[in-house]
Amino acid sequence: ESTLYSSWSISNRISTKAILGLLNSKLLDYYNKKLFITNQQGFPQILMTDLELLPIKVPERNFQTLIEKVVDFILLLKKQNKDSTFLERLIDVMVYELYLHEEIKTASAEVLKHLNNLPELQEGDDEKNMKAIEKMSKELYNPAHPVSIAMQKMQEVEEVKIIEGRK
Repeated sequence: ESTLYSSWSISNRISTKAILGLLNSKLLDYYNKKLFITNQQGFPQILMTDLELLPIKVPERNFQTLIEKVVDFILLLKKQNKDSTFLERLIDVMVYELYLHEEIKTASAEVLKHLNNLPELQEGDDEKNMKAIEKMSKELYNPAHPVSIAMQKMQEVEEVKIIEGRK
């Protein structure tokens, strides 16, 4: 895994969906707000030439596959006008684990190792896919599930508190 600061010619090492997941995470949003001027609505004004300033990590292939699946789940939920908040939060915690690995490991808040059974979406079968996403989300959201437990523990990590504006 490496961090890219100087080049956005990374398409052969990271997928577009993985970049989409990273760029829409709270962690990269935090960097955006620190690095770039914000407009009157409070959104960062980013020029294409500024993107190379973002600390984009190129994750291992397994991580990319996981984040791509979650991005696909979110896109389908949005297409169906369904709530995607939990899955957006899941991407946030995945990205925290990628960037803050030692801090997350120390807090016993790792989620990636518990995400090996994410469903495969079936091309053109939105109804079946929605059922699979709902079932998976319900399982992961259950307070007794290791992912839910890890997500709760992650809320106490100092760096996460700072990024999310709770400290």
